[in-house]
Amino acid sequence: DKPFKVGDRIKVDDIYGNVISVGTRSTRIQTLDYQVVTIPNNKLTTNVIINYSEPDQKLRVTIPVSVAYGTDPERVKQILMEIAKDTIRNSEYLLEEPAPTVFFTEFGDSSLNFILRVWMKKYNTPDEVKDIINIKITRRFAKEGIEIPFQQMDVHLKKE
Repeated sequence: DKPFKVGDRIKVDDIYGNVISVGTRSTRIQTLDYQVVTIPNNKLTTNVIINYSEPDQKLRVTIPVSVAYGTDPERVKQILMEIAKDTIRNSEYLLEEPAPTVFFTEFGDSSLNFILRVWMKKYNTPDEVKDIINIKITRRFAKEGIEIPFQQMDVHLKKE
């Protein structure tokens, strides 16, 4: 059983990176910070290994989005879907299928919380995808007058 090969992007425990060599006693992984980590192969046989390169290179990215209370959730979902579809059309990073999805997930302490899920063509571009989409969300929400809230706390003073 060979769960990975040189060139694959894997995660073992907290180690995430590209396999650069597989030896008889150890495997070397280069992290995204360009550190080389050597893992004894006996450790690999007892740990869960996530291989982002198999069966293909696509990866789903989840982007959390929060808006102020009082905002129409249906409008937020519509805008987020428009942003996702525009990003699919105008960037080389995203797939049309599986289709993007938007969910209103919860009533937060200071916000209505949503998630936008999109599928990347390759597992190695999540930061680029998040950057593009977050900038589009920020600009579109500003244009639409939708507030991105900050954490709030109501303080009630009691007179004695």
